Amino acid sequence: MGTTATPHLAAIISDDHVDTDDLLANFAPSLKERGWWVRGLVQANVTTANGNQYPAVVDLDSGSSFPLYQSSDSYSPLGSRDGMADAVAVLKNIVCGGADLVLINRFSAEEAEGKGFAAEMLLLAMSGVPLLTVVPKAHLEAWQAFTGGRSVHIPPQLDLLHDWCTRLWHSESTLHTVGP
Repeated sequence: MGTTATPHLAAIISDDHVDTDDLLANFAPSLKERGWWVRGLVQANVTTANGNQYPAVVDLDSGSSFPLYQSSDSYSPLGSRDGMADAVAVLKNIVCGGADLVLINRFSAEEAEGKGFAAEMLLLAMSGVPLLTVVPKAHLEAWQAFTGGRSVHIPPQLDLLHDWCTRLWHSESTLHTVGP
């Protein structure tokens, strides 16, 4: 293959036995407690005023949520222009503003086809801002093609994620913090 993994691109390879959405969402605050400026979008179930739950991506900076699927409830689906535009704007803001680490909920079928957050993920990768995402096994080959084989693969374990961040911290002369 001849390529070397780039330490600032990493994928949690999803495991049917681990809730990777929960893992990624809990990883962010644990890094913030250690002084990292962590930004991005994580997936979570959001509860509406009438008690219904729906899957959404949540902006780690503002707490704003963007629904992933259309529903009969009165929320704007991520697939709509407004929902997708808002989520994309979050990622573009990070490209311009920097971070120590960017978390993106996942690289899945949409991104494998060049849709979804693929363009923003490429911008982040090219900018050198460290990026961590979840990759389902079904899309691992597409992820490897997307990154040119230059990604670190991490099993879904919190201690291994922290180990990667420690190595990342030590491999970077300076992290990309320009904010809080």
